Amino acid sequence: STMFKGNVKDIDESLQGEITLAMKLKGFNFSGKLKEEKIVKFKQTFKHAHLYISNEVNNTILGLKSSYELTGPTMYDYTSTYTIDQVKSSEEPGSTLMAESLLVDSTSKVENGLAKETLRATVKSTEILYEKEKVGFKNLSLDMNMSNIDIAALDRLQETETKDQKEVDDLVKTFVSKNMHLTLSNLSAEKMVLRGKEMGGFTLDADLDIDHSLDIYRMNIQPKHALKKMNGDINISISKEVLTMLKEDPEFMIIYMMYRPKRKLGQRLYHIKIGDGELKINGKAVDF
Repeated sequence: STMFKGNVKDIDESLQGEITLAMKLKGFNFSGKLKEEKIVKFKQTFKHAHLYISNEVNNTILGLKSSYELTGPTMYDYTSTYTIDQVKSSEEPGSTLMAESLLVDSTSKVENGLAKETLRATVKSTEILYEKEKVGFKNLSLDMNMSNIDIAALDRLQETETKDQKEVDDLVKTFVSKNMHLTLSNLSAEKMVLRGKEMGGFTLDADLDIDHSLDIYRMNIQPKHALKKMNGDINISISKEVLTMLKEDPEFMIIYMMYRPKRKLGQRLYHIKIGDGELKINGKAVDF
């Protein structure tokens, strides 16, 4: 095996013409390990990265640290961690995403050609500006895993350049052909900020099995087909204040009137059940 390390000279360049391009990179260092011409370990850090392209892209990342290690014979056997102090991204007029203190951990392990992926992420604060609306989240958290992922089918799906939708659908069908399982044990925000007001957040958890006979092509034509090929439960808890604001939307109000939430300690609860070709919200079947 061979160890390596290095750095990239700081960049601070801009070009003026039909489009304006600006690029900045500061404090980029990296190190790693090569084994049999394959990178098995890689670490990188940088203090500041910025890319600006006219009015189309304006992205800044501050304080990134990342590490990656190959833990088995395939590219799907790995552990990966990265932290970012701050992100600010704007890729279309009137929209901006800002986030502070991100931490992402992911692992993947392959057994008998099937991968199990685990992802954990936390973000201290997130703010999304779209046109004149602003939505904020505090202490956002995600914890999920997916199992029985057919890696041979995933490889083919990533390599395909076909524009034939049926061919893509067939590849996706193979991809889910080993009874994929998704567990979202936690997606939550401690607080939300809507219209300048801070209020209680939300929690969501889900457990879903996808049957091997799911036909993606048929699902696009007849969405109810998916309900016959999935089984699982989704639990959603949102604060009373968030629900009150959502109810100001006439379409949501109709849904609220049809499917009333349960109440518990200032939270509003929804249990969504998928199975036997039906979708039920708090025990009441949804008509399609």
